[in-house]
Amino acid sequence: MSNKVYPVFFVLLGIFFFRDAHAQTQDYGVFQLRYLYNQIKFEQVISSGKQLLQNQEQISAAHLQEIHKYLALAYFNTGEQDSSRAHFYTLLSLNPEFEPDPVQTSPKILDFFHTIKNAFSSDQKQKTAVPYTEYVFLPDIRLQAAVRSAVLPGWGQVYKMQKKRGLVLGSLFLSSAAATSLTYVLEKNRRTAYRDERDPQIVTAKYDDYNSMSKTRQFLQYVTAGIWLTTVFDAFLTDYHPQIQMEKDYLGLAFQVDY
Repeated sequence: MSNKVYPVFFVLLGIFFFRDAHAQTQDYGVFQLRYLYNQIKFEQVISSGKQLLQNQEQISAAHLQEIHKYLALAYFNTGEQDSSRAHFYTLLSLNPEFEPDPVQTSPKILDFFHTIKNAFSSDQKQKTAVPYTEYVFLPDIRLQAAVRSAVLPGWGQVYKMQKKRGLVLGSLFLSSAAATSLTYVLEKNRRTAYRDERDPQIVTAKYDDYNSMSKTRQFLQYVTAGIWLTTVFDAFLTDYHPQIQMEKDYLGLAFQVDY
C-alpha cells in the first residue's frame, strides 16, 4: 500500500468506526427502554423515551419504532390511553404491519392496539384529528459526501447542497495545493543550484535558500493535508440533517423540511 493511500484508508476507517459507535449508542438506548419496561418501571420508560426522542432526527427508523412501541406500552400501563394511542399511531405510520408480541403482551393491550390499528387507516382517509408524529426520512448521504470530498475537496459539501462551504473549502485546498506545487518546483531549482555551486563563499547562502524553501514546502504540504482532512470530516460530520420544523395539521404533527 503506497503512502498516498494511507490517509484515505485511515479517514474512511474513522468514518466507519464513528457510524458503528453511533449505532451502538442507539442500540443501548433501546435496550435500556426494554429493560426498564420488563422491570415494570413505566415512569422511567416514559422519561427515558422522551429524552431519546429529543434527537429523533438522528435516530434510525428501526430504533424509532422501538422507542414509540415502549412509550405506547408504558403510557397504557400508567392509564394514559390518549398518549398511548398517539404513540401507537406514530408506530403504525412507521410500520403499518406492526404487531405486538402476543406472548409478551397482555390481552388488554392487544385489544387496545387492534382497535387502534383498525381505525388507523380510516382516520387517515377521513382526515380525523388524531395527534401523532409523522416522520420524513431522508437518505443518509454523509458517507457518499465524505468519499467525494476525499476525491476532490469541496465536492462532498456541494453534494450535500452546501455550495458556499464547498466552494470555500475547495478553493482553499486548490490554493494550498498550488502553492505547495510552486514551492516544490522552487525547492528543486534551489537544490540544484546549491549542488552545482562551486564557490565556497556562495555555497552557504545557496544552501540557506534551499533549506528555507524546503521548510516552506513542508509547511504548505501539511496545511494542504489538513485542509483535505477537514473537508472529508466536515462532509461526514457536520450539517447533514436539515432543519426540521413541526407544524400542527388536521392529522396531527407533520415535518416540514427546509434546507
